[in-house]
Amino acid sequence: MIYHIVTESDLRANVSGDVYTPTSLADCGFIHCALQTSVIAVANDYFSEAAGPVLLLEIDPERLTSEVRYEAAAPIAGGGTAHLVPATLFPHVYGPINTEAIVRVGVLGVTPDGYQWPGAFEAWDAFRQPVLQFDEHEKTAGRDAAVQRVRAVIESLDRERSTPVNTGDAKADFRTVTITTHEGEALRKWVLAEKATHTVEVGLAFGFSALYICEGLLLNGNPDPRHVTLDPWQASGYANRGLEILEEAGVRALIEFHGEKSQWVLPRFLKEGRQFDLAFIDGNHRFDAVFLDLYYLGQLVRKGGIIILDDYNLPGIKKAAAFFINNLAWKVEETSSPKDEHQWLVLRTAEGEDTRDFRYFVEF
Repeated sequence: MIYHIVTESDLRANVSGDVYTPTSLADCGFIHCALQTSVIAVANDYFSEAAGPVLLLEIDPERLTSEVRYEAAAPIAGGGTAHLVPATLFPHVYGPINTEAIVRVGVLGVTPDGYQWPGAFEAWDAFRQPVLQFDEHEKTAGRDAAVQRVRAVIESLDRERSTPVNTGDAKADFRTVTITTHEGEALRKWVLAEKATHTVEVGLAFGFSALYICEGLLLNGNPDPRHVTLDPWQASGYANRGLEILEEAGVRALIEFHGEKSQWVLPRFLKEGRQFDLAFIDGNHRFDAVFLDLYYLGQLVRKGGIIILDDYNLPGIKKAAAFFINNLAWKVEETSSPKDEHQWLVLRTAEGEDTRDFRYFVEF
């Protein structure tokens, strides 16, 4: 048998289906493993400051689909030297580890002198089996794994990279209609800052902005986050690719999708008494459509909530926002550089009730 040491959070974050692919495979070209006689020395050299449980995977090399080579140690920067015993060979796995080869999983014991061999092991299938009750660490590990999965999809779709994006049968061009990475990071930042649990978005397209919003929702740690998204062109214009991408990122269960125009759906939400913490508008960019979106979302978002507008550089969108800033005391919290390809604006709605006299009006 050969052994692989990994933190529980990293293991859960890097298992997809029946394959385990740690980041070290890309960094080093192989996955570091050890023989039983070297396990404790390796653990003490590299995991002395690890947060959370450190696991030991027992792997049957005969079941591996990737090649195993027994080679001299290949030290990683920042580690100790206790494991560097002369003439000791280390098994290096040159490819992903198929989970069928993982026989057992144990948690390394911790003593004042360092790690010790696991007191017990459990079968891999039992380790992977979902359970109904989680302690706080397991909740955190599960959340981290979900976030890592979303982040991996975001990176694969980064519009600023040269790698082609799989848009399926969609008619639209990905880079033309998709927000920038900078704007996506701003979305995630505001979801986190507002501790949002329920968000709404007008315009799904390829789902790039929804991924950042969902990442923020997951990081906030609420047990029941929900992102509502509206897009009447998802099927006809995008061949449902946005929904497929959200499925690939593992967040489809967080999504409530409506394939209708926002001027039909938002009033219905208002009648139903629904409320959101944050809204993102990137749908129909005409003045009248954006004005209606702002009007209804201004009532659907909680008092003092956040509404983010994409393409603020367009005159119609800037004019629509000006009414609510000048007449309803909405505040500009943040705006991107005017030089940005997709300029965006962050608005905070009024904290109090609308008490304007019926004759009150400010030019905008």
